[in-house]
Amino acid sequence: MTGTNDPTSRRSLLRAFGTASITGAIAGCSERALSSSEGEQTPDDASDTDADPESDDSADTGGDEPTYGACPTGELDTDCDAVEVSASLSSDTVWGEECSNYHVTTEIWVRNGANLAIRPGTTVTFASGSSLQVREGSSLTAQGTCEAPIRMTGEQETRGYWGGLVFYGSNNLDNKLRHVIVEYAGASRSHHSVRKAGIELLDARAAFERCTIRESAGEGIYLKYDAALDAFDRCLVTANATAAACRDQSAHQFAGKSQYTGNDDDRIHVAPTSGGISESVDVEWGVTDARYVLTGVTDNYGRLTIEPGATVSFEQNAGLNTRNGGSLTAVGMNEDESVAPITFTGEQKTRGYWRGLQFQDSDRTENRLDHAVVEYGGSESFHHSTVAANVTVRYGSRLSVTNTTVREGGGYGVCFSSNETVDAFHNNTVTKNADGAAWVRTPSSVYFSDTSTYTGNDDDRIDIVPTSGGLPETISDSWEAVDARYVVTGTVTVYGDLTIEPGATVSFDQDAGLDVRDDGSLTAVGTNQDESVAPITFTGEQKTRGYWQGIQFCNTDRTENRLGHAVVEYGGSESFHHSTVAANVTVRAGSRLSVDSSTIREGGGYGVCFGSNETIDSFHTNTVTRNASGAAWARSTSSHFFPDTSTYVGNDDDRIDVIPTSSGIEEGSTVTWQGVDARYVVEDVLDVQGDLTIETGATVSFESDAGLQVWSTGSLNATGTADTPITFTGEQKTPGFWRGLSYRESDRVENRLIYAVVEYAGSGSFNHRVEPANVAAYIGARLLLENTTIRNGAGYGLYTNASNVTTVAVTYENNALGSVGTA
Repeated sequence: MTGTNDPTSRRSLLRAFGTASITGAIAGCSERALSSSEGEQTPDDASDTDADPESDDSADTGGDEPTYGACPTGELDTDCDAVEVSASLSSDTVWGEECSNYHVTTEIWVRNGANLAIRPGTTVTFASGSSLQVREGSSLTAQGTCEAPIRMTGEQETRGYWGGLVFYGSNNLDNKLRHVIVEYAGASRSHHSVRKAGIELLDARAAFERCTIRESAGEGIYLKYDAALDAFDRCLVTANATAAACRDQSAHQFAGKSQYTGNDDDRIHVAPTSGGISESVDVEWGVTDARYVLTGVTDNYGRLTIEPGATVSFEQNAGLNTRNGGSLTAVGMNEDESVAPITFTGEQKTRGYWRGLQFQDSDRTENRLDHAVVEYGGSESFHHSTVAANVTVRYGSRLSVTNTTVREGGGYGVCFSSNETVDAFHNNTVTKNADGAAWVRTPSSVYFSDTSTYTGNDDDRIDIVPTSGGLPETISDSWEAVDARYVVTGTVTVYGDLTIEPGATVSFDQDAGLDVRDDGSLTAVGTNQDESVAPITFTGEQKTRGYWQGIQFCNTDRTENRLGHAVVEYGGSESFHHSTVAANVTVRAGSRLSVDSSTIREGGGYGVCFGSNETIDSFHTNTVTRNASGAAWARSTSSHFFPDTSTYVGNDDDRIDVIPTSSGIEEGSTVTWQGVDARYVVEDVLDVQGDLTIETGATVSFESDAGLQVWSTGSLNATGTADTPITFTGEQKTPGFWRGLSYRESDRVENRLIYAVVEYAGSGSFNHRVEPANVAAYIGARLLLENTTIRNGAGYGLYTNASNVTTVAVTYENNALGSVGTA
């Protein structure tokens, strides 16, 4: 170490450094502090500087101490020449005992376990390209005071003039800096770093208090690998190219009472590591006046808390993935309950700029977003996820979202996959997202509360994507009446209990559907608790007949199956598996349903389809209209479920198709076909072994060679009036188009045809004992014919054989074989 030979030039240079350092500082020390002479007493050894912080604080507060950073120095008055340092230090060394000026000419290391102690008031000037590196096992203790801060500066007031202060592998607790100014650093160095920074910690630790880091050509401070700041309190990081940078596991180190503004780039850049935030740590990202900027996808395995008021920003395609038991808590409310929103945003305010927040395999109640803003995410999906979204929850994770805005996503606002738990989703605003408000798998479709809003997106939709397991039998799900429509993208199978709340709209993609089965239930009643009506709508994404499959109830004998004040439209694209025909609503395999005050329309097939052995508890005040194939299709055992309180007109063909089963109308059953405003169309021979009543005004039509045969235990009572007769006719108005009415061995007084018309029958005989006829009675059958017209038959009007037939005022017209034939 040698002194400089020009004290005049040295003092001029220091004077320039002193005046420049005041620029941008907040406040100075007292005049007494600025004029302190070299003759004042200084500690005798390095340890004294560490043992005296409290007395230093008391001295600081006597003057005008700044809020952040070291006190500004002004011009230093010293008589000693600068001590030149050109070799590394391998033993304990003290700078500033006899002279307060040092000049470092090259890259020097503090190594071999040495401690470098720097006394208050010392200035260390660095030549171009030089630096100070504290290596493994060694330490730097530089504790100035407000009256006598320590300065590390460059020979020229030029950013990046010298290499900076580097702690490399030094995990020594004696690394302490207080009232230190580090300026004009950030030059490239030759060893172990790719960064330009004023201060750099690489697998090292240090404590900083009231330090000023300024005019770096790169970051003010950079933390790499497992760097640790034991303290970073009331420091000022300003006038640097960038405020700070670190790895993801070190970002929390900048939380606290320091200031990072006035840089060219007031950001704390956070780069991901392969190990992410370790599962063993609790991490807090506090409020700073510079935002955190994540430069890639950070995996959070630990417990990460974002403090109220903080902003976390993301570079392109970056993201935050909380996974494998990690947790993210971002609650933007202070302890006094004042709101300070937390913001997750993109570095560019462009939809889909960054990837978003993901919760993966993290079943933690600490996962919370409250009073937060998540915006400009959804650049692409996370690995193994399906869609892009601002917020993604998957693999059995848990999350609570309240009082939060999710907006401007390049995909969906939120994505909930299978088996997630969303503890709350209240008072949120999901808006201005490109693909829609939300995308969810069926088990997670319950989580959208009507206390949140979902409008203002490019398409205000909540997409519901079926899983192979559908809605499990153990789940009771409710789709609330939110201000966006639910869009079912495939066929959702409901094994559990699904309730659609009044006012909700459920829309379906092409050929999608809702299949309620195996003791699952669907309740869709559009009546509020105050009895006001808020209809529920099931519709297609395109308003085209037969766009979606429809709603099916299969093997579900549940009284909870109800459609009330509902609209089902544009379904019937194709039949469900093992069903026979396409319909808006299908009930089969012993299911139960109640349908009231509902409209079933614009189906590509029938309005409704009722299979065998179903129970329709109610079918009142409904409108079944504008369906392509007709109003209804029903097996004969379910053909009595159509009351005249509903209407069935306005379809392409106003018909209720009755499909005979092998057992027909079974013995012991009682069936009534009411006089509805559509005709019943029997498609084959229907065997009546129970009691069938046709009510006044009804029309029963028959397909080719179809007919109605009443057996020994059955009866047919068709009693009309003069004004509203009952009509039995053919689908084509051609003599002999259908077979006719047959009574065999049925000695029942209920067998009546009164004020009826029977026409266009006689296509063939029912038995070798009778001839073709519109009406045939034989083998002991009983029948009353009164005020009835039998006409246009291809055989006889009436044929009897060993039967008890009474005729009163019967009219026969245009029957090919004659009016009456008898064996």
